[in-house]
Amino acid sequence: MWTSTLSYFIETLEEADVERWHIPVRAVRTQLEVLLEPTHWGLTSQDARASSTLHELEQECRDIAVTEWMTCSGITRPFGYHRILLHLFSGRRRMGDVQYFLENMEVPESYVLHIVSMDVVVDGIWGDAMATGTRNYWLKAAKDGYIAAFLAGPPCETWSKARGREVGSRRGPRIVRDESHLWGLPCMALKEVAQVIAGNELLTFTLLMAGYVVCTGGSGVVEHPAEPDEPQAASIWKLPVMLALLQAPGVQRLRLSQGLFGALTAKPTELLTINMPDLPLFLNKWRTRPELPKGQAIGLTEEGFFRTALLKEYPPALCGALAEAFRVQLDLLDVKDTAMPPEADIAKWKSMTVTEYSSHIGADYAG
Repeated sequence: MWTSTLSYFIETLEEADVERWHIPVRAVRTQLEVLLEPTHWGLTSQDARASSTLHELEQECRDIAVTEWMTCSGITRPFGYHRILLHLFSGRRRMGDVQYFLENMEVPESYVLHIVSMDVVVDGIWGDAMATGTRNYWLKAAKDGYIAAFLAGPPCETWSKARGREVGSRRGPRIVRDESHLWGLPCMALKEVAQVIAGNELLTFTLLMAGYVVCTGGSGVVEHPAEPDEPQAASIWKLPVMLALLQAPGVQRLRLSQGLFGALTAKPTELLTINMPDLPLFLNKWRTRPELPKGQAIGLTEEGFFRTALLKEYPPALCGALAEAFRVQLDLLDVKDTAMPPEADIAKWKSMTVTEYSSHIGADYAG
């Protein structure tokens, strides 16, 4: 489109069109013809920050883990009367989810808790974590001290160890990451590229939110599949940025199996927790099984959906443990006299506090 437009402009250019430039029309045509070549479009030029290599950025993460976190301890900041528990990628509302248990607890006396479900199925604008403006809004809310707690299970479809496995008579989705290419393999199909880009954006947003919550003294949980035993397998727990976060004050890494809380399979899971010291106690309290189930979630259902989709939602017992642990931490935070949030923001948070249950489980990838 660019070259066709430019060629037409060159062909129809007349002397009268360039009078104010005081340059012969032939010279203008010559200069414009240069722009028909892609090498002169400037697409390869980058600013200094963008030109940093992945290796340099990851080394910066390692340096932060050694230097910056070492100077931070006992971070506490005031949280006001209005507090948000932000549930990223919340999916549908259902009986037995984290919000269900929180809403069935005694109402806080000293603060108002907004349980915000951030998901495109809830709000097409303020629930869209792929939109830069939306991400900036919620990160600013965290920085300003409104997000006192958050829960996130960033999509794991491109990290799943179920990829590359046999599914019936055919092979499942290809592996798109490995230990040497945690952000995505160098050669993929276009759909795979789109999936990996979406997964990377949602994960980096999650980790940025975690960093802000560390700095404000709030609490948080990031959930993802446990690091696989296979040495070459990809895992977010191998990312330098994750390893840097794990060195921050108040941050722990917990491993559990959702099968002990009622999931249909063992589903090994790891949690990055921020200022949640009592969570292990509540996890032990809410266990529903003494042993792991033997089922597997590889392959397709009779309806043609991947069985892993059924495991996206946490079992109710795990949600109960998370809800209790969050509530304990929220109640421990003193209420300070801080600036009230704008009425428009409060209205937005209330509109994203979902009260109606749904029976529809969304697709893993909506690209």
